[in-house]
Amino acid sequence: MIFRAHGQSDRGRCRENNEDSFGLSCDLGLFVVADGIGGLAAGEVASRMTVEAVADYLRQPSEVEEDFVGSRDEAFSEAARRLAAAVRYANGRIRQAAADNPPWRGMGTTLAAAWVRGDRVCIAHVGDSRVYLLRGPSIIPLTEDHSLRAEQQRQGLESTASGNIITRALGIAPELDVALSEVPLAPGDRLLLCTDGLSGVVPDPLLLSLVRGACGPRRACRTLVDLANCSGGPDNISLIAVYFDSPGLATRVKNLLFYNRR
Repeated sequence: MIFRAHGQSDRGRCRENNEDSFGLSCDLGLFVVADGIGGLAAGEVASRMTVEAVADYLRQPSEVEEDFVGSRDEAFSEAARRLAAAVRYANGRIRQAAADNPPWRGMGTTLAAAWVRGDRVCIAHVGDSRVYLLRGPSIIPLTEDHSLRAEQQRQGLESTASGNIITRALGIAPELDVALSEVPLAPGDRLLLCTDGLSGVVPDPLLLSLVRGACGPRRACRTLVDLANCSGGPDNISLIAVYFDSPGLATRVKNLLFYNRR
């Protein structure tokens, strides 16, 4: 599948530090956003370490059985299972770093990752960072928040959570439950990965309209960050937009870029 991708991170208007991180490994077809948990130590360290660790793991040969971290869920493809293993590997890296560095103890992070494999994408997530599929006139959430508020809503209960209390995160416990899914892709699809500094401020219909209306992923990211900040920017904002193109469109875009650089 041919794609174009861009990512952006912004401190927002209300936070002193940016504890978000994102990673684009276009050679792998891997896209990751992570949100260091506020109120814990060194959230920015945990988020950056997670982005790097997932990519490091997936760059290693997959043939060595001993390198696989955690159990194998046979309900998913080998690629999806390997992505989950990469997330669990990152969890171990964070916990080891925190054990070795007392100022980092207690650090944690959310994660949303998309790994494009041919005409499918594997999704892994922990926490409340999100992945959306934009297809035609629809915006389809590919993740469900791991938060107290979301859990209460799924059970049909009135939410009593003050703030957004995370129920799963990397770095907090030795064992990590990684949510997985797999989705077929088609030319014209868009993926949007983001932290809650965007999804918590900009409603889904507006996300759909702006991503579908943008000429490319770079413009989409800039527009969405500006909109989140204009809406108060209460949290760090990080996102990755991935545009999947047909071969004909990809050639036209490449030729246009070449012409504009002459």
